[in-house]
Amino acid sequence: MDFIAELEKKTQALIASGMSELKEIEAQQQRQTQIAEIAEEIRQRLVPLVEKVETLIGQFAQQTVSNSLTLKQLEQQKETLEAQIQQAEVLAEAKIDEKLLQEEERLLAKQDAESLREWRLRVKEELIELIEEQDDFYRATDVAIAVKGYADDLKETGALEEVVNRLVEQINRYDRKASETGSPAAKFRGSYENTLNFIVDVAHRNRQAAIDPPRSEFTSRQVKPSSRTTACEGLGGKVVIVGGHDRLETAVRNRLRQSEVELVWATSQTGPGIWAQVEAQLPGADLIIVLTGYASHKLTEKILSGKGGRTPTYLTTTGMTRLVEAIEVGLKSQQLSQQLGKSRSA
Repeated sequence: MDFIAELEKKTQALIASGMSELKEIEAQQQRQTQIAEIAEEIRQRLVPLVEKVETLIGQFAQQTVSNSLTLKQLEQQKETLEAQIQQAEVLAEAKIDEKLLQEEERLLAKQDAESLREWRLRVKEELIELIEEQDDFYRATDVAIAVKGYADDLKETGALEEVVNRLVEQINRYDRKASETGSPAAKFRGSYENTLNFIVDVAHRNRQAAIDPPRSEFTSRQVKPSSRTTACEGLGGKVVIVGGHDRLETAVRNRLRQSEVELVWATSQTGPGIWAQVEAQLPGADLIIVLTGYASHKLTEKILSGKGGRTPTYLTTTGMTRLVEAIEVGLKSQQLSQQLGKSRSA
């Protein structure tokens, strides 16, 4: 019956893949509808302005005026308006994609903040564990130096109070003078930060006075997350992207800055010179991605004709997250294929 289980597994994977593709198609259709609506709104706002400018230019012509500065400005403004009308779909795409990028970046920032918060909470637990492991006065006091190194992170989650309280309790537990006089060595001194600083000063004096002083060593078992989510770490290769826009390119480059990925990008806003340079890079590309939302660009087919036999990956979305995922998956697949090839030839 193992083949039944395998069949079920493959079928479930195919269903999940199909559902994901349908959602992507639906999202693209919604995007195209929004583009059409915004483009029409742009035209409705600009066409009447063109008509008014044309009327005014005609009135200047009736007066046989040809050297008026205002007339020249009107003619230039007419050209600008007409160019914007012709680019209505591109402007609409930029507006929609800008909104999408802002939302994606907001979600990434939220993920970063949550990862940092979870790390800080784990550090608190590790520090409390370290404090409770100390079994004499001097060792317990010395831990204050390790706690001080993470004071700012502890304050961010409101954990400094709890950690300092545990530290004070542990120090006083092993203080012989406190047991004899009833007066604890470690006391609260105005604020938890001041209390910690005082204990740290005592710990440093203890280190200077002792021949073999205790030295608490602490490094969190967890790596502190970076301030911004990155992608494709440990991956490398040349990736050619056709389509998209400058804002998307900037966002993706920022996400990949910790990787060895070389991005070669021809957006809908780059000129023929850049497109020609991208075309020259295609034969040596490890991965080619075409953003089909921009596939109608007049130079797209020309560039793809020189792709050097490599099959492009087509994406129906212009979202940053989906594009970064496609780059990561594509490069990992190539990396795996190369490893398999080496193992077979060995």
